[in-house]
Amino acid sequence: MIHALVVIALILTVGYALVNSFHDVPNATAIPVRHRALSPVLALMLAAGLNVVGVVAATILLPLAHIEPMVVEPIDPAPALGVIICTLLTTIGWDLLTWWWGLPASTTSAFMGGIVGATVALGWVDLTADLPLDAGLLGHLVVPVILAPLVAFALAWVLVIPSVRGLRHVEADQVRLLARVGMVVGSTGTNVGHGLFHGQRVLLLMITIPAIGGLTAGPIDEALPWAMAVTATAFAVGSLLGAWRIARTISSRMVSTDALRGGVAQGVSGLLLFAGGLAGGVSMSTSQTTAAAVLGTGTNQKYRSTNYRVVGKVLLCWLLTAPVCAVVAGTLVLALSPLLG
Repeated sequence: MIHALVVIALILTVGYALVNSFHDVPNATAIPVRHRALSPVLALMLAAGLNVVGVVAATILLPLAHIEPMVVEPIDPAPALGVIICTLLTTIGWDLLTWWWGLPASTTSAFMGGIVGATVALGWVDLTADLPLDAGLLGHLVVPVILAPLVAFALAWVLVIPSVRGLRHVEADQVRLLARVGMVVGSTGTNVGHGLFHGQRVLLLMITIPAIGGLTAGPIDEALPWAMAVTATAFAVGSLLGAWRIARTISSRMVSTDALRGGVAQGVSGLLLFAGGLAGGVSMSTSQTTAAAVLGTGTNQKYRSTNYRVVGKVLLCWLLTAPVCAVVAGTLVLALSPLLG
C-alpha cells in the first residue's frame, strides 16, 4: 500500500511540475509577445531553457541540511503521503481550472492552502496531531497573496513616472527598442525566478516522497541528480505548451499598456522574482507578482485602459485560491482517510 502511494505521489509531482510551468509561462511571455519583443515560439523556447537554468540553480542552492530531519525522523508514511497526494491533486486541478478561466492565479497559494486543509482534516480523524499552522507556513501564504503583489504594483506605478519623463524627448522608435530590451531582460528574470522557486519545491517532493515511504537508503544528495533531471524536463516541456488564455488576460484583457509601461512592468516582476528566488526562504507567486506589476503600470496613465470587471475577477480569484484549495484538499483527505489509518 505504501509503495503504491509513493508511486502515485511521484507521478502527481511530475504532473504538478508540468501543469505549473504551463500555467505560469505567460508571466514571462505575455508582455514581450504582445509588444513584439519576442515571437511566440522564441518566447516559449526561451522560457523552457531558462526554467531549466532555474532548476539547476535551485539544485545547487537547495538546503540539504533542512531536508535531513524531514526524512530521518520517524513519520507515519500513509497519512503524510495522503496529504501530499491530495494537495497535488488539488493544486493541479486549480491550475487547470484557472487556466481555462484565463486567470493568473497563484500556484503557491493553492499548494500551501492544500497542505493546511489536508493536514487539518487528518487531525479531525485523529490520524495526526501535528497541524502546520505555525507562522512560517502562514507567511508562505501572506507573502504571495498580499505583500508581493502590493510591492510589485507600487514599484511599477512609481517607476513609470521617471521612465516617461526621462524619455519624453527620445524618438518613439528608440523608446520602443529600449522597452523591448527591458521586456526581454525582465522575462529572463521571471523565467529563472520561476525555476528557482518552484524547482526547489518539486525537488523537495522528489526527494522526500521516497524517503517517507522508506524507499531511500543512501545519502540524500545522491538523489539530487535524478530529481533535477526529471524536474528540469517537466518544467521545459510544460513551458513549451504555453497557456495563451492567461497570456491574453495579462497582456490585454486586464489592462492595456504601451510598450514603455510593458517594459517597466516586465522589468519589475523579473527583478523581484529573480532576487526573491536567489534569496530563497519565502515563496512568491510569479502570476500575482507579474499581474500586479502590469496593473500598476497600466493604471498610471492619463487615458482609461483598465477593465475593472476583469481585474475584479482576478482579485477575487487571488483571495479565494487558498481557502478553496484548503477545503478541497481537506475533503479529499477525509474521503481517503479509511485507507490512511
